[in-house]
Amino acid sequence: MHGDYFEVAQSIKGNVDQIRAFRQIIAEGKKAIFGEGIVLSISDKRQMIENFYGSQAPSEIEVHPPDVVKTKGSGRRPITRLEQAMKMKAKPGRKCAECGEVGNHDARNCKKIKEKENNK
Repeated sequence: MHGDYFEVAQSIKGNVDQIRAFRQIIAEGKKAIFGEGIVLSISDKRQMIENFYGSQAPSEIEVHPPDVVKTKGSGRRPITRLEQAMKMKAKPGRKCAECGEVGNHDARNCKKIKEKENNK
């Protein structure tokens, strides 16, 4: 709609007679669409809406509250390497059944056993 208006406005630019004719056409279209400034009553508006939609407006309108939405949250923040190291340091050490050391390993991932296997 805007494109059509600006196209016409650009084509009649500078010609006063064409501008006046265009303004008159717009004014006539405005009267045809909106009427001659007549304010419709509520019953007339309701009748016009019912004719447009083809059904009657309900006498009562029920409004219900919206459904409750449960958000899942935003997840957790990834732990940095420093925080991981601090967490591991705070844990009590395990005693390895193979080498007897207290540390952060057990018999499944003991370094001394792996060194012995590599030396063989």
